[in-house]
Amino acid sequence: AFAYWELRYDYGWPAPVALVLVLFVLAPLFGALIERVIFRGLDNVSEVTKLVVSISLLFGVYQGAILLFPPGEARLMPGFFSGRTIDLGIYDLTYHEAIIIGAAILTAIGLRVLLFRTRTGLTMRSVVDDRALAQLNGARPNRASMQAWAIGAVLAALAGILLAGSQGAV
Repeated sequence: AFAYWELRYDYGWPAPVALVLVLFVLAPLFGALIERVIFRGLDNVSEVTKLVVSISLLFGVYQGAILLFPPGEARLMPGFFSGRTIDLGIYDLTYHEAIIIGAAILTAIGLRVLLFRTRTGLTMRSVVDDRALAQLNGARPNRASMQAWAIGAVLAALAGILLAGSQGAV
């Protein structure tokens, strides 16, 4: 959300360009980098260690965001198509809310198709079940893990942008 805000409002880029750059370049690179640098080395450690590292990563990213974007400065981020609504009779649905609902539906359908109808999804699921067995059968666990982290980072970025836009600030 901060990267989108920076590109969109600080640098004045058009919303579609900033959105594409953040969702399809920066976020997947960030997810892949996290997997490659941090989590790839955690193959033979306990689940507790992986959990502690995950929580530490959460706090590290949070503190990094605070350092890069001090909380005392207001960053207004209006939702997409600000001020426009769809009259549903008992409720005026904003375009931004409609985009959130549409994104949630498309994400659910997309993940279902990815995980159950593609070779990549099958590989991801097999690596989660039994990494060594998947590798014995020709799968590439490191690649699948990196793809999963990239997809997770994209979804987190999308959620952050949509949430910030619905609240009006980052």
